This record gives sequence, C-alpha cells and structure tokens, in this order.
Amino acid sequence: MEMVDVMLSIVASVLSIVATVIAFKNKKDIDKLRDLYEGNKMNATGNENIQVVGTGNQVNTHDK
Repeated sequence: MEMVDVMLSIVASVLSIVATVIAFKNKKDIDKLRDLYEGNKMNATGNENIQVVGTGNQVNTHDK
C-alpha cells in the first residue's frame, strides 16, 4: 500500500510541474497579446466637432 502512495505522490508532483510550465507559457502569451494590443486606443479630444447652434434643434431617434 505504501508503494501506491509513493507512486501517486510522484504522479501528482509531475502533474503539478506540468501545470506550472503550462501556466508560465500562457502568461507569456497573454503578455505578448497585451503588448500587441496596448497601442490600439481611440482618443477623442473634441477638436473639429460640428455643433448645431439655434433654437428648436433636436434629434428624434424614437419617432413613431
């Protein structure tokens, strides 16, 4: 019975090492994707916006 316990602990250790390696690989891939898409940002400064000036100007998006 002790032999089974030793074998199970060895298998558990090997699986935990494999899981750690996979986790580090995934973290590196996630960091690469984050760095790749980090520059994709849209900034709205408000310059060159066309503004409607006057009375009674409204946008009716829910007309029936």
